[in-house]
Amino acid sequence: MKSTLVFLAAAGVTVLGLARAEAANLMPLSAGVEARFGSQSNVYTDSDPASLTVNAPGAGPYTAGLPLPGQSATLGSGLYSSTWGNGFQIAAGGPWTSNFVDTLVGTTGFTAATSQISDIYFQVHAFTADAQITFPAWRFVQGPAAPGYAFEQLNFRNAYHVTANAAGMLGSTPVAPLNVNGSIKNPGNYAQFDAQVAYWWTPVNSAMVPTGPAAPLGSLSYSVLATGVGPFAITAPSTGTILPTPAGDGILELNGYAYIAGDPFEMNISVPEPTSLALIPAAGLLLLLRRRMARPMALPPALRS
Repeated sequence: MKSTLVFLAAAGVTVLGLARAEAANLMPLSAGVEARFGSQSNVYTDSDPASLTVNAPGAGPYTAGLPLPGQSATLGSGLYSSTWGNGFQIAAGGPWTSNFVDTLVGTTGFTAATSQISDIYFQVHAFTADAQITFPAWRFVQGPAAPGYAFEQLNFRNAYHVTANAAGMLGSTPVAPLNVNGSIKNPGNYAQFDAQVAYWWTPVNSAMVPTGPAAPLGSLSYSVLATGVGPFAITAPSTGTILPTPAGDGILELNGYAYIAGDPFEMNISVPEPTSLALIPAAGLLLLLRRRMARPMALPPALRS
């Protein structure tokens, strides 16, 4: 199964700023991701890298627009580091895949998750939001007899050096619908997806030394909560506006979190197929096609459908 989360900035979305002939150049600097996994209400935990602490978030559903309780998030400026987490930028060999399987329960109570994170960007950059975090594949499955809640949260940081930025990059309000589908196994339970990607700008000189403070440029968010019992299928657009950048060189930083959680459930995240995206402009479809050309990911047996 393949799925992708793509944030689009393209002709046809609301654009902030004036059209111009020039565009900035982007050079990837660094990116890192940490994955935390818990099942049986945190009786079983795992992480990637393996040394991370996985705190119990307590029973859900959880407050929309926030990371899971007890799990740190990476929303803020100046957080990127070349030695933090697992690298996932395409330019450095990404994406990064994390696989988790609860080995302490039987075949009807298993819990398993596979997530994949990457980035996408244009070297010649017109819009601030042309740089995106993507999730090429994400699936979470619990058996119907799985005890307690389960979750996986990704915390990520991503940064680019922006040069030749004579006029600044344009702001926009991207429209990036997501297909969120799956099933809730027992009455009264839930399945939840929440994600936020924050954009930051730090002006720098030719030696990449900051010449001013970091400034927030806005964020893109998703929040989906399914309740009841049985299958669900939801189309969820992104929300949020990304501001223009000032003129001049700088560091464009993207950071944030994304999680899937529930009790017992199955959830899959994907973008709509191009045939159902007739109203998305050609530039947006180009991003989807670029993402679909990435190499396929082999899922563990527990996640294959």
